[in-house]
Amino acid sequence: MMHLDLEEDERSRDDSFPDEIVGTIASQSPTAAAIAKSVSETSCVTIFFRCIICCNCLFLIALGGLVVYQTNQVQSLEVLVERDHETIAALQDEVRQKQENQIEELHQEVQDEHDLTFLTLAGIFTLLTCLISMFHISSHLQKMNQPIIQRKIIAILWMSPIYSVTSFLSLLYPPLEGYMAIIKDFYASY
Repeated sequence: MMHLDLEEDERSRDDSFPDEIVGTIASQSPTAAAIAKSVSETSCVTIFFRCIICCNCLFLIALGGLVVYQTNQVQSLEVLVERDHETIAALQDEVRQKQENQIEELHQEVQDEHDLTFLTLAGIFTLLTCLISMFHISSHLQKMNQPIIQRKIIAILWMSPIYSVTSFLSLLYPPLEGYMAIIKDFYASY
């Protein structure tokens, strides 16, 4: 029995408490009174679930804002990455052009050295040809035992220096190659 009296006492306190609040709020605002009355009619469990739903809604709104913020961050990072890719592509093109220029300069230097080597060798052999031919020509001129035959031998020996000098000059000055060929042909026809 005592237990039943306590329950009735609690119910009477629970019922009177909201009525006092509703009365106080009703004097201030009719809308607030309607809200207070609807709150007083609902149970504590319902209020608890509504609070959870409100918290969930707030949580979803916060998550939505976070998603929007992160999406903006991702888009700005994509723009930065694209800009960096363009910069990298420009730098790669610049490096490629510098490499091609350096390779071209190196090929030109090698070609110049190659040409110089060939010209040096051609000059050395031209000089040797002239020296050897002059030695033989001078020995024939010093010992002219058979003048008719030795004159023809000397004419043949002159072909080597003339051909070597004209060929060497053609290597040094390529535009003069035609004129040097004429000199060779004149001597060959003699």
